Amino acid sequence: MRRLTFAQLTRDGFGNAAAAAAPTAPRLVIYLLATAALGWVSSGSDSSLTGMLLYGLALVVVLFTGCHWSASIYRHLIPQAGAGRHAADTWRLVLANCAVYLFFFILLFILGLFLTITAGILIAVSGFDPVQVDNDPTAIMESLRLLSLTGGAVTLYVIIAVLALAVLWVGLRLFLFGAATIAERKVTIFSSWAWTKGQVVPLAGAWICWQGITLVLLSMAADGVLAAFHLPTVYLGQFLLPESTVVAEWEWAASEVIATLFTAPVILIGHAMAASAYTRLAPNVVDPDATFG
Repeated sequence: MRRLTFAQLTRDGFGNAAAAAAPTAPRLVIYLLATAALGWVSSGSDSSLTGMLLYGLALVVVLFTGCHWSASIYRHLIPQAGAGRHAADTWRLVLANCAVYLFFFILLFILGLFLTITAGILIAVSGFDPVQVDNDPTAIMESLRLLSLTGGAVTLYVIIAVLALAVLWVGLRLFLFGAATIAERKVTIFSSWAWTKGQVVPLAGAWICWQGITLVLLSMAADGVLAAFHLPTVYLGQFLLPESTVVAEWEWAASEVIATLFTAPVILIGHAMAASAYTRLAPNVVDPDATFG
């Protein structure tokens, strides 16, 4: 079985991302315009039905244009992916993303219920009656204090850490669904599960370094630049602005565009790593290194 390595994913991630940046730039611009529209709409939206509909429509446009850009990256990086129509590829990727979002929403909802029940049991074991809480802040703090004294807090933290690692593991096993959907011209989600068996460690290392940590750093850099120009920060809301600051619609739109530009390299690198892993792990796909390397 072909094995992935951290060095290989890193090399392909940066190299292929750089190669795909210019050819896919026009569709990135379309995506940026969609994020600007979302920022404009969200700044002036209210709780009325019209406001919620406009915000929902803006979210749908951002999803579609983002998948349109993603499809162009995969079509550029995977040789057999460019044979179909781009619009059809985009719709397939939209459906695949929605399916994955729904899957993780259900998974996190179930895990949230499990954690809530587990926390209640641990609090009860600590000698505190959960009925006494009744949203009373003092009672809640007392329950947390008892939980810490009995060691239940450590148990709860360990359970949360294990569940977080499990969710990350599931996400990495499904890492290739986007590349597979575009390459095979059909909505393909769980095929990635079989291909990534035994490949989680290099995928995790590359993902943590070039997706997780890099995204956090670039998001902080984006908010720093926005704050320096007295624009609303996207990832911290308006926390870096005085409370009395009135933010215009165009400022929210500009903030969304700048923040998206800062984090766009993370998306490019992630797609490039997924395309590289797909070409090496999917059956009936020629590995370029094995053939020409």
